[in-house]
Formats: sequence, C-alpha cells, structure tokens
Amino acid sequence: MNLRSESAPIQAVKREFPYNVGSLTWDAQHKSNDQQVYCYCGGPGNCYLKMLQCCHCRQWFHEACIQCLKHPLLYGDRFYVFICSVCISGPEYVKRLELSWLDIVHLVLFNMTLQHKKTYFDIDTSILAFIESTWDLLQVTGDAAKTGSKDRRNALLSTLQSNQNKFKCGDRKSVV
Repeated sequence: MNLRSESAPIQAVKREFPYNVGSLTWDAQHKSNDQQVYCYCGGPGNCYLKMLQCCHCRQWFHEACIQCLKHPLLYGDRFYVFICSVCISGPEYVKRLELSWLDIVHLVLFNMTLQHKKTYFDIDTSILAFIESTWDLLQVTGDAAKTGSKDRRNALLSTLQSNQNKFKCGDRKSVV
C-alpha cells in the first residue's frame, strides 16, 4: 500500500503525538477540537479540506504529513480507511474505499464549488470536464470504474436526476 517508503527518523517521530490526544475537546461529530490541534505535527486544520481521519484514534491528519498516499487528496475526500503510524506502531495504512456514482458527484461538485466559488455548473463544459481531468485522482474501483469515458455523461446525468433531493438543477439567475 505504501508508495513512498518512510525513513527511520520520520517513523520515529510519528510513533507518538507531540500533545496529549486525550486532553482535546471535540465537537459531537469529532470533526474539530477546541484546541485546533491535529495530526502528527500538532498544527491546525479543517477536516473538510485535505485531511484524513484515523479510524482507530479518530485524529485528523494533513495530506502533507501523511506518507502513504499514492495520489493527492481531493477536498472533502473521506472515502479511505486510514490508520496512522501511532495507532499501527509502524508505517501508515491507507485503503481507498469503493466510490458509487453518487459519491463521485458529491466529491466533484464539492471540489468545483471550493475552487470556483460558485454553486452551479454546466454538465458538459464543467462537471464532466472536471471528472475526466480528475478520474485518476478519484481512484475509482468497482462498478463505477467499469464506466468508460463515453458512458460517464449518462452515469452523471442518471445520478443527478435520481438524486434531485440532493442536487439543484438550473441557472443561478433563475433561483429565487
């Protein structure tokens, strides 16, 4: 699973946190703590950005501090099983979870909204183009991975249409 091998000095630093994890005060969803202390480094962070949560200790880790990622994270990408080196007492573990088309659409639209600071996008010139340009970063497996480039538009449309309670359709000017 590890693309980059960790050097012994880095592994030694990552065997314990430079702070007391038990003293952190977390919100109900365990997404942020009052002290703004996260990761191996003890720095601040935002869980909805490029961070992964250890499934054992539930602490959040910055993408830049994680050694075992094969690809850069997309914003808000929580579709991983991650175990930090403190919990595993060795090199980190990461596994990509299978993405459904609904997961892909959520992830793509979240990233596009953050990057472009708007909430409505054209399906062909924006959404589909973003999916095509980030397909490798999405690391799609399972049924969605079997969707060829030519069929992705239909899968995208079908997902949007069957989940109208989650996605709005239309031009921002026409929304009241």
